[in-house]
Amino acid sequence: MEDEDSYDLTSPMQYLVTDCETGGLDPRLNPLLSVALVAANAKFEPVDTFDLQMKPPVGTLIEIPIQEHQRSDIRNKTIAHWMDVRSGQIFTKEERPEGRLVINAVAAEINGYVEHKGGVWDIDAISRWHEHGVEMAEAERSLIVYITGHFKSKPVGVAHNAEFDEKYVYYYLPQLHANYYQPWYCTVKAFRDWRKRSNEKGGCKLAD
Repeated sequence: MEDEDSYDLTSPMQYLVTDCETGGLDPRLNPLLSVALVAANAKFEPVDTFDLQMKPPVGTLIEIPIQEHQRSDIRNKTIAHWMDVRSGQIFTKEERPEGRLVINAVAAEINGYVEHKGGVWDIDAISRWHEHGVEMAEAERSLIVYITGHFKSKPVGVAHNAEFDEKYVYYYLPQLHANYYQPWYCTVKAFRDWRKRSNEKGGCKLAD
C-alpha cells in the first residue's frame, strides 16, 4: 500500500467507498459475508449506494458458543460446537472437519449474521440471511456490472483500514478487484496523518 499523499484528490478520478463484513480477520480462514459500496464523484460527494449479502461457501462452519455466552455483550466465548451453515449439521470438537472456513461467533454477532431473541442466538437468522444472499460468483458478476456501468474509468477504492477490505475483495472477488484503480485509499491513514498535522489527539476508529 502506498502512502495516501500519493493521491491527487483534485483529479477527476471517481471513488468507490467499500466496506466488507466478514466472518473473521483472515480471508483464508473466515469467509466474506457482505459488501457495501458508496459511489462518490471527484469532489468526494456520495452519489449512489449498492450492497450485497453473500452466502458463505459450501462447507462453511459457524462457531456456536455455550448458551450463557451467546449474549452480544460477552466477547470471550466458550465454543460448545460448530454448525455447517448450509446443512445445519452439528460437529463437536472431536468431530469438527479440518480445512473448512469458519465464521467466528463474535464476528457473526457484530456483522448481523446471527441475531438475538430472549438473550440467546436466533439460529433461524442464518436461514433468513441466506434467503437474501447470493452465491459469491453471482455477487462478483453483479458488482462488476455495477462498477463498469457507473464509472467511466476504474474507481479508486476507499475504505477505513483499506488493507483489510482490499485483501477480502482480492481473495474472494478477484475479477472485481481488477476493476479498481490501484492502490486503494485508506481513511485510517489519512485521518491519522490529519491528527498529526493538526496536533489533534484521539483515535482513528470509524466512530472517531
